[in-house]
Amino acid sequence: KKLVVPAYLVKERNNLNAFDGLVPGQVLKVPNTYAKKSYVYIDIEKNVPIVMEVWDELGMFERYEYRNLQVDPVISDSEFTPDFPEYGF
Repeated sequence: KKLVVPAYLVKERNNLNAFDGLVPGQVLKVPNTYAKKSYVYIDIEKNVPIVMEVWDELGMFERYEYRNLQVDPVISDSEFTPDFPEYGF
């Protein structure tokens, strides 16, 4: 948490299935960044992101695709209340 590195990356770098079984003083390899490189693809007409890829030294490990984006949708004030029926609060 202190280094802002996901636990799964620490487990992956150290060939661990879980953290139980670790002993005090055991040395672990901890990556120093979340990603080596990231790519964001922008829709030129709407000026919004449509794809984001995150890469580390092993290759791409995350890809997000955004579809059917609405730019500046109208949102009614009732949507910001706890009794808005579509949210099921």
